[in-house]
Amino acid sequence: MTVVDKGQRIAVLTRGVTGGGVQRRMLTLAETLVEQGYQVDLLVRARKHHRSNDDIVGDVSALPSGVRLIRLSPGSRLQAHWQLVRMDPRGVGVLLRPVLMPLAPSSVTLYLPALVHYLREDNPDGLVAATTYLNLIAVWAVRATGLECRVLLSERDDLSHLVSRDGKRNKWRWRYVGHVIQRYYPWANAIVAVSRGVRTALTEVSGLSESQVEVVDNPVIDRHFNTQAEMHVEHPWLIGEKRIPVIVAAGRLVAKKDFGTLLEAMKLLRQRREVRLLLLGEGPERNALEQQRERLGLADCVDMPGFVTHPVALFRRASLFVLSSQREGLPGVLIEAMACGCPVVSTDCPSGPAEILENGRLGRLVPPGDAQALAEACADTLAAPLPAEQLIAHTRHFTAERTTQRYLALLGLSD
Repeated sequence: MTVVDKGQRIAVLTRGVTGGGVQRRMLTLAETLVEQGYQVDLLVRARKHHRSNDDIVGDVSALPSGVRLIRLSPGSRLQAHWQLVRMDPRGVGVLLRPVLMPLAPSSVTLYLPALVHYLREDNPDGLVAATTYLNLIAVWAVRATGLECRVLLSERDDLSHLVSRDGKRNKWRWRYVGHVIQRYYPWANAIVAVSRGVRTALTEVSGLSESQVEVVDNPVIDRHFNTQAEMHVEHPWLIGEKRIPVIVAAGRLVAKKDFGTLLEAMKLLRQRREVRLLLLGEGPERNALEQQRERLGLADCVDMPGFVTHPVALFRRASLFVLSSQREGLPGVLIEAMACGCPVVSTDCPSGPAEILENGRLGRLVPPGDAQALAEACADTLAAPLPAEQLIAHTRHFTAERTTQRYLALLGLSD
C-alpha cells in the first residue's frame, strides 16, 4: 500500500494498547490514520515510572505498523492538581468534589503532567481521546499548553448509569462529573458519541445540547476484517459439516456483560435442544462464571477458552452470536458478528443494540437479565436465522475508513 505523508501528526489517547473494545477501536483508528498518510502517536498510560513496555496495559506486539508508541508515566496527585488549579482557577468549585477531593479519585488525572509534557515536546496537529476522564485530561492538557492542537473527544458509555449508581467508593467522582463535562468538554473542537443513546445520556447528565454532540459510529470493520474472518479455526466444536449448533459470546468477563444470565439461558435452552456455547474473554468474573457453569451442569457444553486475538474467525463459523449485556455504548462485537453473516440475539440494553439491530428487525431484542426471554430468542433464531447477506449488507457503514473521515472532518484536518 502506497501512503502519501500529509505532514500532520495526530495523537490518539487511550488506556492501553489492547484490552477491551475501546482499545481495539482506538488501535483501528490509529492504523487507518497511518494508511491515510498521517503520522500517528498512540499515547498509553504506564503503571510505573521506569521506561519499559512491561508496565503498559495490553499487548505491545499488537501495535500497528507505523504507529509510534508513547508511554505516559503517572505524576504525583499534588502536581496534577496544581496544574489544574493554575489552568482554570475559576473552575476550582466545579473540580472540587469529582476531581480534587474524592476518596477514590480517578487515577487518570495523574497522567495530566505527562500529557502536557508530550504536547509541548511534539506539538501534534490533532488529539483524539476516548472515555470520560481521558477526554477531560485531553482538553485540560491542551489548554495548559496554549497550543493550537485540535481536540476530538469521544464518549463511549452510558453515563447515566455511572452517575446514578449507589454504594460505590468512587461515587463522588461520577455523581458530580456532569458539571465538569459541561464546563470543559466545550473546550474541544468536537464532541462525539458512538450512538444516539450515548449522546442522550451525555446531554442529560451534563446539560450539553444535542447540537454540541455528533453521533459517529465506532471504527469496526477495517481492511483486515475479511482476512481475519477466514483464518483457520482449531476449536473442535467449529470443525466439520455435521455438528451441534454453537453459540458464541465475547467480551471482558465483568459484571456489566451479564454472562451469568447467558449461562442461565443456556440451561433453559438445553432443555429444548442440543447446543453449545463458546464464551470468549478474560476478566475478574471468570471464577464466578466457572463455578456457575459447574453448578448448572453445563461443563460439557460451555467452553471458556479465554482471550482470542481474532474472534471474528469464530463468529464466521458460529450458528449464533449472543450479547447479554446490562449496558453498552455501541457494541462492536455485535457489528462484527453481523459482518460475518452470523445471526444475532441481544439484550435491549442502553445503548446501541436497538440502533444496530433496527429495533429488532435484524435480530431479536430481549430485556436485560431475563434468562427465559433470552433462551426463547436463541431457540427461535437458531430455528429460523436471517440470511447472512442481509446481515452483512447492514454493517457496511461501520467501516474504519468512514469513521476516520468523519473524525478528520470534525477536527478540520481532512483534505
